Amino acid sequence: MLGRLAGGYLSFKGRIGRKSYWLRSASAGFVVGLLGLCALGLRPSSPAGFVLLSALAIGLGAWISASLVVRRFHDHGRNGWAGLGALAAGAAIGSLGQYLGVGLPAMTLASVVGLALFVYLGFVRGTKGDNAYGADPAGG
Repeated sequence: MLGRLAGGYLSFKGRIGRKSYWLRSASAGFVVGLLGLCALGLRPSSPAGFVLLSALAIGLGAWISASLVVRRFHDHGRNGWAGLGALAAGAAIGSLGQYLGVGLPAMTLASVVGLALFVYLGFVRGTKGDNAYGADPAGG
């Protein structure tokens, strides 16, 4: 069961459909959020525990997000690196904007990139039938 769970959330191979993307995103967000709350609870009494649990939550959330993005791109018949590039571009725009002192415009642009990716992954149907990345998760 643990192997199936890890494959469902941590693997970068194959395709997932929109429903699976939404369910896995929501459940992963819930788990990562719980880890973050636990980390906040540790902050006053154990700064090291806070840092460790926060790093775990951030790392796990980033890995799962990347996995889901790659597999949704695969569902569209696209290389997963394009999805990771879009994620990285949004993060880089926001971070670079803060560094250069143009935080609001940069964060606005980063939000637009994130929203476009969100709409594409969550609402646009993937390739019908099999593609280079596997069988159609919708069965069509």
